Amino acid sequence: REYLNQARVGLVGYGGGGSHVGQQLAHVKVPRLTVFEPQTVEDTNLNRLVGAAQADVGHPKLDVARRVLGGLMSLDEVQLLPVRWQDAPEALRACDVVVGCVDSARQRDELERECRKWLIPYIDIGLGITPSKLDGENPLMAGQVVVSLPGQHCLRCYRVVTDDALAMEAANYGDTSPAPQVVWANGVLASLAVGHVVGLLTGWQRIPARHRFLRYDADGCAVPLPDYERKLLPPTCTHYLLKDAGPAVVRKA
Repeated sequence: REYLNQARVGLVGYGGGGSHVGQQLAHVKVPRLTVFEPQTVEDTNLNRLVGAAQADVGHPKLDVARRVLGGLMSLDEVQLLPVRWQDAPEALRACDVVVGCVDSARQRDELERECRKWLIPYIDIGLGITPSKLDGENPLMAGQVVVSLPGQHCLRCYRVVTDDALAMEAANYGDTSPAPQVVWANGVLASLAVGHVVGLLTGWQRIPARHRFLRYDADGCAVPLPDYERKLLPPTCTHYLLKDAGPAVVRKA
């Protein structure tokens, strides 16, 4: 509990995934949250934005965050910032761990790069749906939870971010349907991410979680990277070297 009380958790994005993460962090009562979200609520958000109602359409998503979080915990040390994290980088750098709930490969790449620079653990969640092209074939639902720690494998190592994806911006759930039915899948990914946050901050597990990459599919299963894919990973991350990181800030426990 002491570590949860002292740590500041950053949450980038308060949409379908971020609203689940925020609600669960509030239930865990992580008192020091920093939430970045510049967008307003749209009709198409209502089927997956936790706590949103029809009356919220046209209002900031952070109004929903304030209502949901404030109903579960004190907001005295909660920062609700109606901006992109790029517009308040010092607020991001003050976080001890960051959860990213963003929609594009470029956003993931930029956010992870900033976290790596400042030696901040970064947890990424993402979900994509590709409509079926053949009769009798299920749509493809694919998601992931990735824990990106300084000195360990990154999103590029796991091929969540690739040069092709950055060039083409692979289809994501927001492009598939105006109101995709993904609320349960977002909830699964958010729960896994929050579990990693608690594990990183408290060390309650005697043996730290082995799997830094979990894949979610349309069958509702979250599984670790298969052995044959694990063997393709580089021995160490070559995309972000510790020697290239910015100045580290040491805080007393």
